[in-house]
Amino acid sequence: MVKYIIFDWGGVFTRGHLLKDFAKNLSDKCGKDKDEIEKIFRDAEYPYETGQIIPEVFWDNFRKKLNINLTKEEIQKIFLNSYVINGSMLALAKKMKKRYKIILLTNNYEDLFNFIKKRYELERYFDYMFSSSEIQDKKPNDGIFKFVMDKLRINPEEAIFIDDKEKNIIGARKVGLKTIHFKGIRGMKEILGLINCM
Repeated sequence: MVKYIIFDWGGVFTRGHLLKDFAKNLSDKCGKDKDEIEKIFRDAEYPYETGQIIPEVFWDNFRKKLNINLTKEEIQKIFLNSYVINGSMLALAKKMKKRYKIILLTNNYEDLFNFIKKRYELERYFDYMFSSSEIQDKKPNDGIFKFVMDKLRINPEEAIFIDDKEKNIIGARKVGLKTIHFKGIRGMKEILGLINCM
């Protein structure tokens, strides 16, 4: 019997592509090529995303490599606001919370994760929230899934993991979790059998 629904964040509860949208928004502001912005970010991303360096250090290094006149705080603000929320999915999660324990498991950055938790009052939608920056590991690695299951004492057969990225779905299956490859809210509701009962 399924008791837990484990959700990814980006691409499920947000629309668009955070990094590409950030690169475009920053490019519009400073004139640098958006592909160069994205490459510099990606090259330095892993320790930032897994909590091995603090955000202030990441943004200071990023600004220096990009060599622009904006402050690291100005760049960070553009980043924090470079996505569009999927309100329909948040509403669905809130409804599902009446029937399941709802868990958020996201590859995310310390500053962004804290920002979205506060802005959208995510405790209203999720019973538990975990990010790669806190756990210091990221999907699709086995360790991040095992950490959450051990922490909450979840048996794999009791949980469904939902993510828009196939590699993360594959990683979850390796540790025994049931999975749904998210491709849109309607398809997910149909798979879960929620359309007629919600």
